[in-house]
Amino acid sequence: LKALGPLLPKDFLVMEGGRLSGNLSGKNLLTDPEFNGELRISSLTVESKTLVTGRIGPFSTSLIFSGKNFEAMPASVPLENGIVGLSASGLIERWTISDLKFNVATGDNSVVTLSAKLAGITMIDAKAKINMVLSLDNDAVLADGSVFFERGQVLIDPQGFMGQEPSPGDAGMAYRIQAAMTFGKQLEVYLPDNKLPLVRGFAAPTSKLLLKFDSDTGDFSLDGKIDLKSGYVLYYLRNFFLKEGVIDFAENNTKFNPLITAKAELREASPQGPVRISLAAERSPLNELRPSLSSVPSYSETQLIALMSGGVLATDTTETLDIREAAIASSEFIPQLNIFKTFERNVQKALGVDIVYIRSTFMQRWLLDLTKPATEANPEDPLARYMDQSELYIGKYLTDSVFLHAGLKFREDPLESASRLRLDSEFGIELDSPFGLINWSITPSWNEGSLVTGQQLSLSWRYVF
Repeated sequence: LKALGPLLPKDFLVMEGGRLSGNLSGKNLLTDPEFNGELRISSLTVESKTLVTGRIGPFSTSLIFSGKNFEAMPASVPLENGIVGLSASGLIERWTISDLKFNVATGDNSVVTLSAKLAGITMIDAKAKINMVLSLDNDAVLADGSVFFERGQVLIDPQGFMGQEPSPGDAGMAYRIQAAMTFGKQLEVYLPDNKLPLVRGFAAPTSKLLLKFDSDTGDFSLDGKIDLKSGYVLYYLRNFFLKEGVIDFAENNTKFNPLITAKAELREASPQGPVRISLAAERSPLNELRPSLSSVPSYSETQLIALMSGGVLATDTTETLDIREAAIASSEFIPQLNIFKTFERNVQKALGVDIVYIRSTFMQRWLLDLTKPATEANPEDPLARYMDQSELYIGKYLTDSVFLHAGLKFREDPLESASRLRLDSEFGIELDSPFGLINWSITPSWNEGSLVTGQQLSLSWRYVF
């Protein structure tokens, strides 16, 4: 069967092997053939290049020919990660296969691997169950059906939709897709990408999307919503842990600006004690995402931004932030150079925790020193100055109202004799009770060769009116 490969579009399928046997009669073979009979395909293996990628087979089926039409009987086809049911039909005209149609449906316990980019949607090793009709129409692949994404990663980038121009002259095969998408609990959704996502999280089973896309004309529509259960929202270079989130889509060729609804929070430490910072957005457009910040205990938004910067900004947080300080603290290229991201993800998965971050303000402090006025004095201990407020923080929600946390932080201390740099640690539990927010923490430290354990117990609440 490998010799019949040139009859199939190379961008669609590549024939790798298999044998053909049976009885077939034909007429008009020189010009426009017609066939009658049955052929048996044994140990067929193909490599799929479109949508469902990877090796398919080996499998066996029967081909029934009647005039210019042919049909492949339903068969169970092994894939790299399961089994799908497959049947096919087509038309032979002037020795060219046309109207080729495949019916593909995964088995109950089987998934396929989808690694492809469809306009602004990128699938990375996504494991999915599909029920799809794939057909060939004038050198274009038509896909119509449903996809259930069980696990993996899906990236939704607005620029991938709005930045595409129709290019029918490309050598690649065009495709038209209509897919109803649903999601499992282990699928990660990133908006707009997984390098510097503004919103990321695990999709809830209530999520549903309908995608229509024509690569030849660039026409598309994306409707539905994604409910997020746990994840992060990036704001002022900090990842807020997402407790509730919804992304609403009603997009087409004229606009791509989904609405974000989010409730997220961040934990910080201030000289007065722990601070829980809450972020809230209600159907806020992605291009103008401006969530509100509040905290327990209460701080102004300017104070909270300075606190989240790790002390990089002015220590007197009652004043308006300097333009130079604000620009450096909120510049987007700094987290792109963050070498800790991979480590954070690995620790999060290995320990099964909800929040992991390593924060270092080394680069921001270095930039502030480079741009400071000549009249400002140089730091007495540069290492302590640059490592100050560098921190490892880990948190785990046991329930929605019980939160465990631990942290290690470098701190510049002028009273230290050998070096101004000191390492502090803290372990604690937070209870969201009917009476208010209860936080108990311990801070062990060494003092003259002996272990000293400090403890703090706080109760805080707020009224919203």
